[in-house]
Amino acid sequence: MIQISIMPIFNIFGIFPNLILIGVVILALLDFQEDTLILAGIGGLIYDFYSPMIFGLNTIYFLLVILSINFLAKRFFPNINIFIVTSIVF
Repeated sequence: MIQISIMPIFNIFGIFPNLILIGVVILALLDFQEDTLILAGIGGLIYDFYSPMIFGLNTIYFLLVILSINFLAKRFFPNINIFIVTSIVF
């Protein structure tokens, strides 16, 4: 609910951060691959319910982002830690 009610206040040129996606990306980088796919699907569906765009588009987008992050993290960062995650996200 914070994503939908409060985050549009912090927009810059009509763009505001997506907290659901940021949270799931952080979990994906911390090596919770199975959990992040479920959370990305649920988060995408919840975001789709409140979005004026085509239903399911955010869910597909979230899942594709998480799948690509899981693939790239395994390939380039086999021993990832919290410092690498912080530097990548922020």
